[in-house]
Amino acid sequence: MTAPPELAPMVAGTINLRAISDHWFELLRLALSVKTGTVTASLILRKLAAYPRQNGLALALRELGKLERTLFTLQWLQDPELRRRSYVVSTRASNKTPSAGPYSLTASVKSATALTRTKAIAPAV
Repeated sequence: MTAPPELAPMVAGTINLRAISDHWFELLRLALSVKTGTVTASLILRKLAAYPRQNGLALALRELGKLERTLFTLQWLQDPELRRRSYVVSTRASNKTPSAGPYSLTASVKSATALTRTKAIAPAV
């Protein structure tokens, strides 16, 4: 199936539904374990990242993530209210993050370098 030219940049490929169906009960067990607090999501991700090619569950999770992203993207394209809310949230986040203000990492490094060059920094005691 080919995507329309307008959607081509959003299309990343096909979803392997077979991998999801083959590991469905493992996915449910994993979700239940995380939900009940038996195991943390970060621990599972660390374990799966250690051997990503040898683990069918990791492949199934990746494919399930692709499916979830696809469904969300389709919902986002169809729902103007969702697009508006996501725009407002991203605008708020970018306004709160100083990119080149006096507290940015670049400004701090520049000022520290300037102070070092002028020997204005007192020696550590």
